[in-house]
Amino acid sequence: MKKILVLAAALGAAMLPLSAMANRPGSWFIRAEAGDTKHDIDFREAGGKDDDNDTSFSLRGGYYYTPNFGFEFFYSDFGGYESDEVTVIFPDGSEQFGKGTVETAGIGAGIFGKKNFGQDDLGFYISGRAGVIHAKTEFKGPGVDTDDSWNNAYAGVGIGYDFNPNFGLGLSYDYAQGKPDFYSAETKIKLQTLSLGLEYRF
Repeated sequence: MKKILVLAAALGAAMLPLSAMANRPGSWFIRAEAGDTKHDIDFREAGGKDDDNDTSFSLRGGYYYTPNFGFEFFYSDFGGYESDEVTVIFPDGSEQFGKGTVETAGIGAGIFGKKNFGQDDLGFYISGRAGVIHAKTEFKGPGVDTDDSWNNAYAGVGIGYDFNPNFGLGLSYDYAQGKPDFYSAETKIKLQTLSLGLEYRF
């Protein structure tokens, strides 16, 4: 009986570090986010501005240097903008009118900070992240099917709850903007994303 009790105690003590491992510095994570992105489009050459909302998603991964700081990398599909009233002005001065879409997706990398308010770095938290995004914006309109890549900074803030050392749920707001160039016609696009994310740490 004593041997069984000693063995049970030894197994219990051995399991404690394993259960807390994901909350220690050196943890990796993956995070899936889905939400809504507002696209503010400024067709500067054509003199028109418009906005639209679309469903977006992001797949992120990264590493916790400490329970409060780390780095991330990601792929995001921001969905797109769609309008039935797009004017395309060609280099020769001619114009075409009709339906147009602008879609953006990109990859990026950055750093993040996080502060939990519960014991053992769990419970409610606030967070922030920032870095660089490389994105491609595709424009389809009357007589036009083109794309352009751009690089710029991104930034975001969030709140959430870590249920245990491995799982957490969060709400995030992110902002990025770029200036894709379509046939030498500069366009300015602003992306504002509100998303819900599920994170797994290991």
